[in-house]
Amino acid sequence: FTSDLKVEITNADEKLWNYVGAAKWTSIPADGMQFENIKPDGVTLKANKPGLYTVNYVLTTTDGCEVSDSFQVGFYETPVSTFDVISPGSTDKCATYERIVKYTGKSGPTAKFTWDFGGLMLLETIDANNFKISIGANNRSRTITLVVEEHGCTSPLTSLNIGVKPTFSFVADNVHGCDSMCVQFTSEVTIMDAVTYYWTFGDGAVSNLQNPVHCYQDTGKFDVSLMVTNVIDGCRNGSTEPEMIKIYKTPVAKLSTDPDFCYGDTVSFDYLNKKDYSNCEWFTNGNELISNQNTSATYLLKNEISEIGFIVEENGCSCDTFKVEVKRKPNFDFEAVETEICLPFPAQLKAISNDSNLQFNWSIDSLLEVNSDSLAHLFSRPGLYS
Repeated sequence: FTSDLKVEITNADEKLWNYVGAAKWTSIPADGMQFENIKPDGVTLKANKPGLYTVNYVLTTTDGCEVSDSFQVGFYETPVSTFDVISPGSTDKCATYERIVKYTGKSGPTAKFTWDFGGLMLLETIDANNFKISIGANNRSRTITLVVEEHGCTSPLTSLNIGVKPTFSFVADNVHGCDSMCVQFTSEVTIMDAVTYYWTFGDGAVSNLQNPVHCYQDTGKFDVSLMVTNVIDGCRNGSTEPEMIKIYKTPVAKLSTDPDFCYGDTVSFDYLNKKDYSNCEWFTNGNELISNQNTSATYLLKNEISEIGFIVEENGCSCDTFKVEVKRKPNFDFEAVETEICLPFPAQLKAISNDSNLQFNWSIDSLLEVNSDSLAHLFSRPGLYS
């Protein structure tokens, strides 16, 4: 703290008092004050700490005449008018409607505080310069100001705009789909002020509605976000739900079969588009399922023409039942009524099979063919025949 003092000397010739050492300066208390640029008619005061000082001045002329005076001078810091506005349990300036206003500046015990709470309501004086206020819904005057004055020193104006952050949540009526899906999003805002909404759905689309419906046209995993802005004070609150919406492709069922090939009694099938997460359900359709390895199966075919069917599920998406016809080689045998006979009696032979719609071709030593399920043949000479 510094100050320049000037002394007005009258009724004396300047030659009598304007010499080095003519003036003596002291202060009470002495330890806080320094004197610089000492002259008979002026001095620079430098205080090391704030306070009220008594300055003593003694002037001695060249002829021994002495005159003195004393006066008080105060050095004080300019007060600081800073303050905080906090929500109970939070340091966020955009918090709830009820706030605590607390002076955090610097001033002395005689300081005068001039608060202006604008349109806010003072609920309680907790202690000196510590208040509880209410912001009030849809109140556009949300500025608090403070000026502090002490010892004639006035602080700069401190002004603080406060607001209310919108607290909200949002849900979707369906978060899982196959191929494409329309989703109803619903938001709930627990703030009484007017707000605006800004949705992003992860596929480039946006919406400003509170409760939008969005249709996804493709598969994928989509992040959904919502930003809510308080119209009154601009406070914003946002949230993103990573991969909130999951839409998967419906699997395409395909088997390793050849419809023109004639299989044996047993046949194995493999799902050709299998994934690590594929789940297959196989249907017997009159056949016997003798092995089920999820993405592969082995059947015992009961009919000469059989229908094999299965369903594939992947990520909760299931295809329609896939069906395919497979052909099996005929199952048959034949027997002779008698295997040893005496000429000239004919041999009676008959085909045995559970398969229907079979046509039989008989040959005896590759010489004769007969299309029937039975054969009566007269062997012309003795011998062993196949």
